[in-house]
Amino acid sequence: RIYFSEADYNGIWEYTLATKSIRTITTDPKSGYGFTFSPDGKSLAYRRSVPGAGRRRNFEIVKQDLASGTTAVQARGTGLSVPAFSQSALVYSVGKQTKNLARVSTVSATILGIENTKIALVRNGKKVLRLDTRRKVDRLHE
Repeated sequence: RIYFSEADYNGIWEYTLATKSIRTITTDPKSGYGFTFSPDGKSLAYRRSVPGAGRRRNFEIVKQDLASGTTAVQARGTGLSVPAFSQSALVYSVGKQTKNLARVSTVSATILGIENTKIALVRNGKKVLRLDTRRKVDRLHE
């Protein structure tokens, strides 16, 4: 199966190679930006855009069961990162606070996304911000 979104990130679809069929997973606004799958492949998580007051951007983190299609909103707010799975836990940030991140004893890393131009990742159960992405681009252009 192949999962994809449109160029504007509105919606997520599933293409099944065996049957050559397309199934709509969601048409939620901006849901196709940074969606992620649980390690067992049974769930999909994404951040969707929801109407806010004025020009303010509000988001929701949604977890969807792929077999039944049921969804559950995990968080709401203005400063939500795109979600990621760390082991079987759904991890996301609200501002500078990371939710559902458990400490682990093994060395592992999961990329969470970009926060304030820095790469956010989970290393050994801790959220770490690395390398200002703007500086890296500036160095590449010199």
